[in-house]
Amino acid sequence: MSIPKKMRDPEAHRLSFRYFPRGRDAFEHVLRLPAAKGRTVLLPAYIGWGPVEGSGVFDPVGASGLPYSFYPMKGRLTIDVPALVRAIEARPGSVVLLIHYFGFKDSGLARIKKAAAKHGCLVVEDFAHALFTFFRDPVVDFDYGVFSLHKMLPYENLTGGLLVARDGAAAGGRNEYTEFYRYNLEAIARARRANYQIVLERLGRLEPPGVTILREKLGENVPESFPILLPSRAVRDRVHSRMNAEGFGLISLYHQLIAEVDESFRTERRISDRVTNLPIHQDAAPEEVRRMVDALGKLLRSGELHG
Repeated sequence: MSIPKKMRDPEAHRLSFRYFPRGRDAFEHVLRLPAAKGRTVLLPAYIGWGPVEGSGVFDPVGASGLPYSFYPMKGRLTIDVPALVRAIEARPGSVVLLIHYFGFKDSGLARIKKAAAKHGCLVVEDFAHALFTFFRDPVVDFDYGVFSLHKMLPYENLTGGLLVARDGAAAGGRNEYTEFYRYNLEAIARARRANYQIVLERLGRLEPPGVTILREKLGENVPESFPILLPSRAVRDRVHSRMNAEGFGLISLYHQLIAEVDESFRTERRISDRVTNLPIHQDAAPEEVRRMVDALGKLLRSGELHG
């Protein structure tokens, strides 16, 4: 054994990226692979729909023709891990979809992946909100990872899907895609994390009434937005309208769930009715983030939203 002067293995630690027009195209490609044939797709019961884009998560499942089933989420939009493990045990060999909402990895992933491996499942992770979280620790301990670049980088068109595969030969798509390397991903991650921390600390001091913070600890994650719950759909919609009128680009992920998530999923529907996401992306200057939180606190304390 010896150590050569220069590294020679071009495949060592190489990430197997493939490009697709959109993230949903990458996901549909996975579901149409021979390895997925005949499997049930286990989906979180928190999937949105919009009149323009449809459902980037569920539409590929419908197009694939594979059977599917939903697993429940808990009150702060984290996975009900025992329920998902039971679903995996009841449907061995499933495709298990894990969505990293708002850019945060779920604390139950290790237990879920252990159960999935034991029962012959394929694990697909949706990194649409978690591009930067992945790149802070790019460990491929899943079968496929799906990315939607336009959701995290300033692309003009709703395009830019990436697929990472543990088995690169099965990934398909184009094997070259370097455009997003034009960006300093770590600098963007630092900006997003710093803005998130500003909101977290300032909301804690202001304590506006009726606000529930969904992710109180940042950990090693890089957030897509700052998610909160408000007291009701009516209050949420009024906050959304007023804050956007003042120039703060609030959104709600997902304010309308797909019809296939029925009324039995009460927790998920309650979250959908109340969720609002504060922007903390890399274009948001810290002073504007502070001003946004102050405006939200003032609005919630004013009593104007309950009339």
